[in-house]
Amino acid sequence: AKALLDAGFEVSLLTPQCHTAKPSPVQNLKIVRAPIKVFELKSFCNKLPPKYPSFRAAVHGLLKWKGYEVKSWPDVMGINGWRFWKKGILPGWVEEIEKFILQSKPDVLHVHDFFLVPAALAAAKKHRIPVVADLHENWPAQLDIERIKPGQQKFKKQLNRCWSRKKCIALEKRHLKKCAKIITVVPEAAERLKTYGISSNKIHVVSNTED
Repeated sequence: AKALLDAGFEVSLLTPQCHTAKPSPVQNLKIVRAPIKVFELKSFCNKLPPKYPSFRAAVHGLLKWKGYEVKSWPDVMGINGWRFWKKGILPGWVEEIEKFILQSKPDVLHVHDFFLVPAALAAAKKHRIPVVADLHENWPAQLDIERIKPGQQKFKKQLNRCWSRKKCIALEKRHLKKCAKIITVVPEAAERLKTYGISSNKIHVVSNTED
């Protein structure tokens, strides 16, 4: 934000609410706090309520075969459930980003880390705003590291169900091609993204070392 402000841009920052948040040390940075968590995923359970129509049972069975567990029928067919399973869009974030767009009227959405890129693209498409994906790490590899860390069994189980390596790569390939520009922090990351068929003209390497 400081680099963009120093370059003459007007910057508004959308970020989740945090009870320990302090005022920004960066002057002229407008902060909008969304009443939502970064990962607001629903809790899941195994059992399908009795007397469900066979169609619902079949859908539940298919999702379970794919590795998902379902809490309720609205979770299966609800828009948030569908967006998350099909497109990797975190629940609630499209609506929050749309509110931010209407309030701040940005010319560009600059999105940090891949997991919010799908939601940003969905909101930006409606308002015809270009998206810049600012990627701080190799996302599929980062989640692989989380899987091998000791402890956190519940978190690892959720990762394996929701963010398998295969799904992460497929989501990256699908959504990053839609971004106007992509920022990576090292040349090796840029080379990895080129294997998705993304033009080198869209990818820029900008180190994120401290000033």
